[in-house]
Amino acid sequence: MTLGLLLLIAAPSPLVPAIAAAPDGPWRLEGDGAVIAGEDPVIEVRGTGDDSSAWLADVELEAGALYRLTFDMRGTGSGVCAVTGLTSVNHDVGPTTEWRTYSRLIRVPDADLGGAADVAGSEAPPAGLVTLRFGQWHWRGAIQFRRLHLAPARPVHTGPAGLGDGERILDGEYSFMTDFSSEGASYSRPLDGCRATFNTNRFNLDDAAEVTYRFSCPDIRQTSATLRAQVGYHTSGGLVAEARSSGDDWLEVGQIEGVGSLSADLPPALFPADQVLLRFRTTDGAYLQLHGVEYRAELAAKDASGVGSTLYVEESGGPSPVETQWIAAGPSEIILSFSHDGRRPMGANLEVDLAEETIVDERLVLPPREEVLRAIPLPGTEAGAHPLAVTVRVGPDIVYQGVTTITTSALDVSNYGHGLVSADGGSLWWCDSTRKVSTSRPPAPVAAEPVAPALSAARGEFEALQLVLRPESPVTGVQVSVTDLTGPGGVIDAGSISIEHVEYVNITRRTDPTGVEGEWPDPLPPYDGAFDLTAGRNHPLWIRVHVPYGTPAGEYTGTLSIEAEAGAPPFDERIEVPLSMRVFDFDLPQAQDLTATFGINPSEIWRYHNVWDRAEQEAVWDLYMRNFIEHRIAPYDPMALWPIRLTMEGMEWSAVERDTSNPASGAASAKVTDDTTTGATSVDLLQPKGVDREKPLLVEWSVRTAEEGQSYQVSVMSYDASGSWIPYHNIDVTKQGGTEWQRDRFQIEPGTLHQDARAVTLVLRPTPWTEAGERTGTAWFDDLYLGEPAGANLLTDAGFEPSEGLPTPVLDFDEWDRAAERYIDEMGMAAFSIAIQGMGTGTFHSRQLGQLGGYTAGTPEYERIFSAYVGQIRQHLAEKGWLDKAFVYWFDEPEPKDYEFVIDGMDRLARHAPGLRRMLTEQVEQELIGYVDVWCPLTPQLESDLTEDRMAAGDTFWWYVCTGPKAPWATLFIDHPATELRVWSWQTYQHGVRGLLVWATNYWTSGAAYPDQPQNPWEDPMSYVSGYSFQAGDVGYWGNGDGRFIYPPNRDPLDTETKYLTGPVNSLRWEMLRDGIEDYEYLRILEGLAVAANDAEALALLEIPEEISASLTQFATDSTPIYEHRLKVAEAIERLSR
Repeated sequence: MTLGLLLLIAAPSPLVPAIAAAPDGPWRLEGDGAVIAGEDPVIEVRGTGDDSSAWLADVELEAGALYRLTFDMRGTGSGVCAVTGLTSVNHDVGPTTEWRTYSRLIRVPDADLGGAADVAGSEAPPAGLVTLRFGQWHWRGAIQFRRLHLAPARPVHTGPAGLGDGERILDGEYSFMTDFSSEGASYSRPLDGCRATFNTNRFNLDDAAEVTYRFSCPDIRQTSATLRAQVGYHTSGGLVAEARSSGDDWLEVGQIEGVGSLSADLPPALFPADQVLLRFRTTDGAYLQLHGVEYRAELAAKDASGVGSTLYVEESGGPSPVETQWIAAGPSEIILSFSHDGRRPMGANLEVDLAEETIVDERLVLPPREEVLRAIPLPGTEAGAHPLAVTVRVGPDIVYQGVTTITTSALDVSNYGHGLVSADGGSLWWCDSTRKVSTSRPPAPVAAEPVAPALSAARGEFEALQLVLRPESPVTGVQVSVTDLTGPGGVIDAGSISIEHVEYVNITRRTDPTGVEGEWPDPLPPYDGAFDLTAGRNHPLWIRVHVPYGTPAGEYTGTLSIEAEAGAPPFDERIEVPLSMRVFDFDLPQAQDLTATFGINPSEIWRYHNVWDRAEQEAVWDLYMRNFIEHRIAPYDPMALWPIRLTMEGMEWSAVERDTSNPASGAASAKVTDDTTTGATSVDLLQPKGVDREKPLLVEWSVRTAEEGQSYQVSVMSYDASGSWIPYHNIDVTKQGGTEWQRDRFQIEPGTLHQDARAVTLVLRPTPWTEAGERTGTAWFDDLYLGEPAGANLLTDAGFEPSEGLPTPVLDFDEWDRAAERYIDEMGMAAFSIAIQGMGTGTFHSRQLGQLGGYTAGTPEYERIFSAYVGQIRQHLAEKGWLDKAFVYWFDEPEPKDYEFVIDGMDRLARHAPGLRRMLTEQVEQELIGYVDVWCPLTPQLESDLTEDRMAAGDTFWWYVCTGPKAPWATLFIDHPATELRVWSWQTYQHGVRGLLVWATNYWTSGAAYPDQPQNPWEDPMSYVSGYSFQAGDVGYWGNGDGRFIYPPNRDPLDTETKYLTGPVNSLRWEMLRDGIEDYEYLRILEGLAVAANDAEALALLEIPEEISASLTQFATDSTPIYEHRLKVAEAIERLSR
């Protein structure tokens, strides 16, 4: 258990003015809105999608003090966010359609800053006051607020040595990392001073702003330290980092100019030190945003360890004769101290309420001038936030009340499971698969009549349980085996039963307040022989049974056996555990009803598996595809290794501007202009040219650049015998050009190209490539040569001379067809994304116009080439019977500014490839209706009147999750309850959605956070930001496990030699996705039977119980109601099937 901050207070707050509509009242409106009178008055703001509006009120708060703000909010419509809090300490929030209570800690800046937190501006309040603001930013619809409450809060740092949230000591190192995603985001124990505004997840620093931290570990000296800081947004000026010890002058550590990061050692002259102050200040005229700070210090003492935590308590009560202090809070108890200054013993009554139940009600006798400590055990609760109140009375009077919240993480729940065997040397117990078993939770007790492991499944289904071994002393050489399961009419062969370890990843930065730091179960590596057990630690095994099609219905039983070489009882002898499987009398359809399509990156597979041979790549890919289909999930493009081959007859280069103004020779040269700061522009050789890697290869060209000394780049890309690009083996040559033509060259020596290289292409760039794509410039290329030094030029259009006529698109489907026949027809992939070359692409961050055949989208020439090209694809898919499974996913998460661009592309597809489904990751918006066939909003954006209208009109709906949403929605993160990904499919059925989408499954590394070497996902579970203008060394956090559902079998990505010719390692979340999809299929099967039979009892089962999903933000964290309702659905299917 960790102590969180969600405080449910509906009482009026003396610090918040009463809501009233009087023109001269305390609340004033900027923009569109209203006051709705009633028992709970409501303030409402309304927006058009490209504006802002807000209610504001001035309040008197103490500078530098900490307050808790709570309020209820709901909204209709869609858009960016609500803005809540102070103008100087704002939190952007996405509203839900139902009322929900929100809580935030507000650390008031040290002085009146007179500005706003980089949202809608407003006038500064009168001196001595700050401004409350509740409004909207670019929201289309209405947002309402009620029950506004603001009260002082006191932080209680309950970690070892008084460490708070974000702090830890491990192996002689102190570390602090800002956690701006937490409810106490604008506050931390080390924060010493703040003359800056705060917004959601960053400090906003303008001219003369500063933020200061004070780092200290009581009684432990620091001997050295390092700093890391991140600027995520910048318009002007710079950020200066300075450090000092007490009383010393400030010493500069470094500066950040623009968007980027600073990593630096602190000056040695500061050490050794009892404390270190770190100040961030801006230069004149600056405006920038500080997105994160990380501080690490070596300590003189090496024996201390622990993780900090902070408890925020809202305290009330008048002058009290009893002083009450919160001393500590841990997983199972809180510790309070009581004292008084009287001369005689004093009696007082202590009451503690948890989750609205009184757990302590007792009389205290307090000796005079002595401290009395009271340790209060906390009973186990379900995962979630639970209010905790401590009340002290003297006589009838309440002299103290402290209120906070206990947030129980999924790891801390322990009220489930069934004991099997228990002895002094350890225990054996089991539980269902939809649980996250912590390493430390106590074993489930053994009942008088132990409950044996039992499963139930339909034919074609996978179902699992967890068998947990918990020794109290070391156990070595453990081996596990399982027999066939025999039943009334057949056998489930032991080969249909798999055993995997449940392993743990160490969460060092929680995704959001739902999670906690520590070890979380996720990877499921296969059991492959004897293993050892660590004392005092749970060791779950994942026992999965696949029920083959054709298995007769009934009860099947077998035995699980556990045997160790050495161990204390019960592990000193062979343990046999009965295992049963109830097979339901129906099949899960092989052609599933729910579409689930997830991204996968082949290049990352090759990189982590060390597989570069083409035949081996195809074999490994096939294992991945089989794993996907077994989980009822289709990758975006199962045929990624065998793309449709497009040849533009009469065209050798990609779209190129042939400039006749000043060629090096002939009539024209290639002009290449990169004018975007969020992407890279190049001219590419379209068809690989065959080469002999054992012979030298010469590349030669003429070049001039727009700027003297401008850097440009020429790259050689290698391709294997099948024509597939070989990643991570480009040869990039960067040169400096000039405003006059110059001749340059480089030679690739024999044996330099990759061993599988059989052909190459050239890429011409006016500026060197970066992941962020921030560089701009123009360069001209002419008179290229590619070939052996004394051989023939492999290029036919080396001089970029003007050409006549349009190129003809010629498509080769042969290899693609063979792959599609395997993965779509044989394996049964439910859907696939079809890549349309030259379509253009983009996100809300940046976009690129389509180019095809040397012509840009919007030109008549492009239109004719595109029509001929995409028409062939549409016709081929229709002839093969694959058109209804194909979809085009060419633009991601557009904003209103992108709608015209998106509409143009969608209309082009409809005109030239009718019937080819157009999918868009966006909620329904009026402008887009008629241009989208498959709507795929983020889950919080689904519910709207427009959605209901389009569902009624027959539009198809999928939905997706990624780095957002976070709590309280069902998410994909490792440090969230296991139920969430399973509940997602129940909510999918509940809301009439027909598909699931996630952007990636094997996002194992970030080129920004790990620029020099690949990340190890076994050791670092965080998914870091990449792209979106993040440069090498920049660190942003998407959340633990975002885009990562499978693990590479290689646990050491720095080992680049060992080949791994196996499939992926499953994860617990990957299994939960499959279980949820299988649950969805149960519901669809019952729906068909119940509607046909008009069976009222069965139809009632199609209403998802509130215990499973009351709303998109209120759902089961306990798996029990899921299993109970699933069983009812299965039995109803059996009854109606007879």
